[in-house]
Amino acid sequence: MIMRKQIKKIVRYMYNPLPVKIKRTLQFLFYNLIRSESFVKEERYWKTIFSNGVEILFKYPLYHDVKLIKYHSLKYTFKKGDVIFDAGAYHGYTSIFFSKLIGEDGKVYSFEA
Repeated sequence: MIMRKQIKKIVRYMYNPLPVKIKRTLQFLFYNLIRSESFVKEERYWKTIFSNGVEILFKYPLYHDVKLIKYHSLKYTFKKGDVIFDAGAYHGYTSIFFSKLIGEDGKVYSFEA
C-alpha cells in the first residue's frame, strides 16, 4: 500500500503541471483503455457506450459515473417494464440509463432533493 501511495504521488507531481488540453487527452486515452465502456467525443457532447449496448449522450464524459451505474446493475437485474425510483438523480444520467434498460413499458421516477 505504501508503494502505491508513492507511485500516485509521483504521477500527480508529473501530471498536475500539464496544460488542461493534454490532461483531457490523457484521461480520454486512459479511461478508454481500462474500462469496458467506451467514450466518444461527438460534436458538442460525449457518448458513453456501455458493455450492454446502452448509449448515453451527455455534456461531459461519464468517466467516474460509470462505476456508480455499474454498481446498480450488480445489485439488481433490470427487466423490461420495471418501475424504478431514482432518488438523488443529480444530472439525470442514471435515470436515462435505467429508462433505456427497462424500455417503453417501464417507468422511471427521478428526483433530486
